[in-house]
Amino acid sequence: MEKEAFLQLLSDQSELAIIGPMPFEDDISVETPILYVDGGINHKRSKEHVHFSVGDGDSAHDPKLINERLPTNKDYTDLEYALSIVPQNISIITLYGFMGGRIDHALGVLGSVSHFLDQNPSCVVLLEKVFMAHPPGHFYFEHNGTFSVLSLYEQHVSISGDCEFLLSDVEKIRPMQGLGLSNKAFGTVKISCQRPLFIYTHIE
Repeated sequence: MEKEAFLQLLSDQSELAIIGPMPFEDDISVETPILYVDGGINHKRSKEHVHFSVGDGDSAHDPKLINERLPTNKDYTDLEYALSIVPQNISIITLYGFMGGRIDHALGVLGSVSHFLDQNPSCVVLLEKVFMAHPPGHFYFEHNGTFSVLSLYEQHVSISGDCEFLLSDVEKIRPMQGLGLSNKAFGTVKISCQRPLFIYTHIE
């Protein structure tokens, strides 16, 4: 599929899957369009999935399968480029195959997602259903078990609802601070934030 046709199809969608090079086990609905990022093409789904692929080819088994080849020497990552072409009508992006490898790559992914959400305040990004990345504003989620709140920015954050540790919005969370770690949820948790925020949920 050509890039223009893929982006035109996305203009009528609300969800998108972006697949990276690391192994993963989750299934992806055939109704969800897929954007493969470089070695993500190694995990190519059935032909029924509408898809497009971008990348410089350094992690793809067969770089010729990549639709849009990116330069090898560049000052942005393949994922950053992929996120930059996502139309603003997409409200949910799920990333697969981006975690579990090198820690510097994982931190880079979190940084790319956080920057993307700063520019796209109507989108939520899920990282293999473990991390939820939310744009600034008010939101809530349902969970029973341990969860952690992490920020890449210093910001005021409030945590209320059905959880063990509440946080007033007069308190600040510093970047990657332990203040939001290992909370306990037993229902609906409500959160307010000024900048993008990551929620890590752990199922006991």
